[in-house]
Amino acid sequence: MKTLKYFFVVVLFSVFSLGSSFAQTNKNKTLETKIVPIEYYLWCVDENVTGDLTLTIMDIEGKKTQFKFKGTLTGETTGNVYTVSQVSNDNWFPYSGTGQFNATYAVTLSFELDGMPVATLHETWHVTRNANGELVVLFDHWSTECY
Repeated sequence: MKTLKYFFVVVLFSVFSLGSSFAQTNKNKTLETKIVPIEYYLWCVDENVTGDLTLTIMDIEGKKTQFKFKGTLTGETTGNVYTVSQVSNDNWFPYSGTGQFNATYAVTLSFELDGMPVATLHETWHVTRNANGELVVLFDHWSTECY
């Protein structure tokens, strides 16, 4: 019976130890948060908008950098207040000792007025250079939607 209790304690301890080894820690780290003044031409409503947005720059698990803009911009002619949100992800992979690297940048920029979408911009940009530093791939895809 004593052996069975000992075995049970060892199994129980092992289960808790194993469970904690699989626990994920949050590896995202905020690098910087600041207020950025913005002047922008909002193409879908043919109006210049201005205001301050909050920029948060994060390191995501040491693998990519993420930029987030949030806030409101005011139309110069209408006085409309647009809610703005943007998320962009940057992935840069240099290879030490060579000119070789690849990078991808993806962004979504959204504008809303009174909770309704006004405009969305999507962009994906990618570049790859080989070990000689020669350009192998380059593309920049844009799409815009006006609602």
